[in-house]
Amino acid sequence: QYYADAEEGDVHDRDITKLTPIEKEIPGLTEKVKELLQDEANLQEIVQLVGKDSLSEDQKCKLEMAQVVREDYLQQNAFSTYDYNCPPLKTAWMLKLIILFYEKAMKVIEDKSRTPRVTWSRVHATLKD
Repeated sequence: QYYADAEEGDVHDRDITKLTPIEKEIPGLTEKVKELLQDEANLQEIVQLVGKDSLSEDQKCKLEMAQVVREDYLQQNAFSTYDYNCPPLKTAWMLKLIILFYEKAMKVIEDKSRTPRVTWSRVHATLKD
């Protein structure tokens, strides 16, 4: 439904009233990604000093999700016929889904009432299945 309403071109060059609902979310999603990447930079310092095993489960989740952002969202291949650029609408949906997954994973990991506790390694193992 959102693709049918979308126009080509840069989101920032278009009238705000003509943006799709997902495109209007881009600035907020971008801020969340910036925070995640900044948290990753801070956590990397800890990892270098004492190792990844010393991190809490939510910190491990932040590290892994920041890696997803860097490697799967931000990195594009200019020599590829299909990956040299990405339409703004697709970019917005990718960003939204990554952030949504991150928020849901953090919510489950931080929920102390769950028995047994959910860890990042459990979430990660479930994804590999």
